[in-house]
Amino acid sequence: VPVTVLNRRRALHRKRRHRSPYRLPGENGTCPSLGHPCTVEGPGGTTITVSGNVRVDCPSFNVKRNAIFQGGDVIFDGDVIVESSGVLAINADATAPFPYAASRPEAIAFFRGGVVRKAGSASVILHRTMAYFSPTTSLSMAGGSGTLIWTAPLSGVFQPLALWSESSATHALAGQSERDLEGVFFVPDATVSYQGDGQQRSVQAQFIVRKLQVAGNGRLVVAPLYERAVFFPVTMAQLIR
Repeated sequence: VPVTVLNRRRALHRKRRHRSPYRLPGENGTCPSLGHPCTVEGPGGTTITVSGNVRVDCPSFNVKRNAIFQGGDVIFDGDVIVESSGVLAINADATAPFPYAASRPEAIAFFRGGVVRKAGSASVILHRTMAYFSPTTSLSMAGGSGTLIWTAPLSGVFQPLALWSESSATHALAGQSERDLEGVFFVPDATVSYQGDGQQRSVQAQFIVRKLQVAGNGRLVVAPLYERAVFFPVTMAQLIR
């Protein structure tokens, strides 16, 4: 059998063996797994609801209305932009009232690259979700009247991890009218910046970061839950007099 034929057969065999469980999109800016174009827009109240594991293979996934992912994990290949009064919800039960409820105790959101950005009046909700940021991912969450809910899984190998980031870009958070951060945010190579909104805000989160920077007219109280925190053992204690 010619070598080229063998190589093709082997490649096809590998492709079949490693077929992705995530539904893939098509062409012309439309993602069949969503049943919708890469831009979610339309009249007020327009909502797309997607169930199961999904790969969003869009250069830029723009949410101007409501996009709800429930009952599965999500992979984003490019930018994720939530603007205007749009809502992006992951691992959310669409039958519950806003800001919904977790559809299961654990989920994964994998961001392969690009910017993850939320406008001030937009909302991002990650219920019981561990997010992974690649080295080329950046985060920008503007403050305002929107909602930011990001809670770590309650079960599985990633509990209580809310974020694992390999990016060195600044991760920007800001005050929201409603905000809930819970779990461990692991950003060892970058600065996490928080811009205050004139109010005292408390989060049940633990930040393991290169640098945590707080600015603006406000206070951020970091109070992680004891049973949901990562502890660093003291290997030696010495009294200094």
